[in-house]
Parts: sequence; structure tokens; C-alpha cells
Amino acid sequence: MSDDQIAIRKATVADTPRLAEIDEQTFYEPGMRLVADQFQAVIEAQNALLWVADQDGLVVGYIFMVLHDRDSLVDHTLQIQNDEKYVGQVASIAVDEEHQGRGIAGVLIDVVEDFWQLAYPEIPLRIVMEAEPGNEASLGLFRSRGYEPAGQIDDYYATGKPAIRLQKKVGNERALTPRTPFPPSLS
Repeated sequence: MSDDQIAIRKATVADTPRLAEIDEQTFYEPGMRLVADQFQAVIEAQNALLWVADQDGLVVGYIFMVLHDRDSLVDHTLQIQNDEKYVGQVASIAVDEEHQGRGIAGVLIDVVEDFWQLAYPEIPLRIVMEAEPGNEASLGLFRSRGYEPAGQIDDYYATGKPAIRLQKKVGNERALTPRTPFPPSLS
């Protein structure tokens, strides 16, 4: 793999210290960060997807999505609608500061959407994400990928700050061809 090529893969337990470093670098408020043990729990969870962007063995970004069904829904601000079996919640997405602006976060979003489409083409999935109202980088990224506003949630974060929720449905309305090679890489 050349210096400028980035591969996307599922996270492993060995990645957890680096994931915690990226979180600490990206999320300035302690109540919004995950630590290595929490990342390990996510990797081991049956209802979570954690993908990383890897450059020559160095994790430079990640996306973490929790898959909720009616029995496992713990976020009181999120509802599963009558026609839905699942809701995917992007709990976190982050890219190392040195690698931002290269399209890595967008590819990570594509991977989560394409994974669902390829693995479960017959089951539509509503994917939601939340960001602080002033976080234009995250909000703009998701809007550019077709996510639409779904409201503001007061006191959403542990810090007491509100969140803007965006959402998008993926699944059986899309073609079965992924937008990026699977597994994808960036050159």
C-alpha cells in the first residue's frame, strides 16, 4: 500500500488505543469521548458496526454505528417507526487532524450505507446522526450525502448541549452496486 492509499476495514481490539487517541484529539469535551475499553465493548457488541480508515497500519479515522431494534432501543430521543425494523445511529465519526479534508469521512459514511445495502438489500434502514448545532463540518458532510434535518434535541449531550439530528433511508430503493470498491481504498 502506498503512502497516500487508505483502506477501510472492520476495527479490531488492537485498534482501540489509536481510536481513543483520535477521539481525544477530535472531541475536546471529555463527556463526548470514548476510551479504549469503550471501543473494545463496541467491537464486541452484536448491534454495532465499527469501521476504520487504515493507512499503512495506522488508523486515521473511524465510523461507529449502533443498530437499534424495538427491543434494544436505549436512546429515549429516538423512535422506531411502524414501517421500520431497525434504525442505525451513527454514534461517532472522526478523522485524525492530519488526514482531514481528504474525503475519508465521506467514504466511511458510504461504507456503512453500502455494507447495509449489500448485506441486507431487502431491509430498508433509516440512519440517523447527531451533531452540535455549530458543528458545520459534520452537519455539512452528512447533508452533502443526502441526510435531511429531523429536528433539534435539547440537552442531548452529557455536557447539556443540544444536538441537531439528520437522517436518511438506505436499503431496497438503491441499486446493489456499492459507490466505492468494497472494501474501499482511497488513493
